[in-house]
Amino acid sequence: MMKQGLVLVGGTAAVALLIFLILTVGGVDLREEGTAQESGGFTGDLLIWSGRQELAVCVEVAGSAKNEQQVVASEAVESVSPALLIVSQDEAFTASERLQTAASSVVVEAECPGDAQLDCPAYPYDPPILCPDGYEIVKEPSKYRVFVYVVSDADLEQILGGATQRRGGGEHLCSGDSCSEVTSAVYVSVNELNDTQVLAGILREGLGFGGHRE
Repeated sequence: MMKQGLVLVGGTAAVALLIFLILTVGGVDLREEGTAQESGGFTGDLLIWSGRQELAVCVEVAGSAKNEQQVVASEAVESVSPALLIVSQDEAFTASERLQTAASSVVVEAECPGDAQLDCPAYPYDPPILCPDGYEIVKEPSKYRVFVYVVSDADLEQILGGATQRRGGGEHLCSGDSCSEVTSAVYVSVNELNDTQVLAGILREGLGFGGHRE
């Protein structure tokens, strides 16, 4: 099942009050569901955070691809959606009932909470790796397991710096001096939006299994 979002409109004060009562029934406020997971903990599975009940990714066009309007966000979402559906059927999501449930509710939405790291150089290891410091420290993880940044060929070459991996930092949760990843980020080119299998491979890498293959 692919969710595109939900819009709820009320025209009167009575309707607004009814909606408020529904959303806050039992003392649980559901109105912020789309922004952050306000409670939970590390799970050790592919979703990382217990507050995530869906397999959700966000897609954002960044850098010159955005400035030059090489692709619009809605087109990028349409390209990533079938790739994530393919990934959701992988054996990795049969490891637990929780993962099976999440994989049955796939979400792809435009715009990401974090920013693409366009100017963060890759580390010159052998082979090079994407900038490991290119993440945002958050107090609460977003609902998105992976941030997908769509960039131009030139920007992608600069970001990769010779690296073959596509996975970078998205969000980290810290306790004292210890920080752990809760959301990863992947970078894809505009041209790669035309290849569903390539996108699926990059998404697998972002999720932490079955690395991307050129």
